[in-house]
Amino acid sequence: MSKTMEIVGHAGIVTCCNFLNENFIVSGSNDSVLILWDIEKEGASVRQFVDHESEITCMDVCEEDRNIIVSGSDDTTIRVWDVRVKEPCTRVFEESKSSINSVKFMPGRRTTLAAGDDSGVIRLLDTKAIGKLAEYRQEEVEGVRSLVFSSSARMLFATYKTPDIFVWDTLSENPVTKIENAHRHQVTSLAISSEGDLLLSTGQDGAIKIWGKK
Repeated sequence: MSKTMEIVGHAGIVTCCNFLNENFIVSGSNDSVLILWDIEKEGASVRQFVDHESEITCMDVCEEDRNIIVSGSDDTTIRVWDVRVKEPCTRVFEESKSSINSVKFMPGRRTTLAAGDDSGVIRLLDTKAIGKLAEYRQEEVEGVRSLVFSSSARMLFATYKTPDIFVWDTLSENPVTKIENAHRHQVTSLAISSEGDLLLSTGQDGAIKIWGKK
């Protein structure tokens, strides 16, 4: 592959980015700003979202409506954005007391997402009226690193500052199982295959691993 475009505009390190569609991308930075870029216009900055007060650490785009974005920050807030409206920040969650490390929309749900913070707490949140739907807390671990739902959304895979992968039942709020020592060091990220039958993990040990039913 060869580079087709380079976009520069943040005042700090770019910490996350994603496509909204074929024409637009969004990025977050430790300058506390989210920027919407127009690829068709050579990466022109379309809008800047400046409500966060500290580094943006994570972001996700809603698969059900790719105009909806969620971001997490070191300012301990989770913010939901709609890039189509004049006042784009449509919801703020301030329950956490520590930095937000990972955010993920639930598959098939436009208004439900999970967020994990540096204290090790994961919250299932409704972006409309309800607020917190559930809470997943593993007492002996801290620092949520990555979150990903199963394709059915019944299970939530989570990693912390450990070598293990934890699996939560989203309905009962109880841990289902744990893949112990999935990596030699901390597990850094997770992804699920499009068919939902394979789990991908990466670790500080430099390994990429694929997990599936035998």
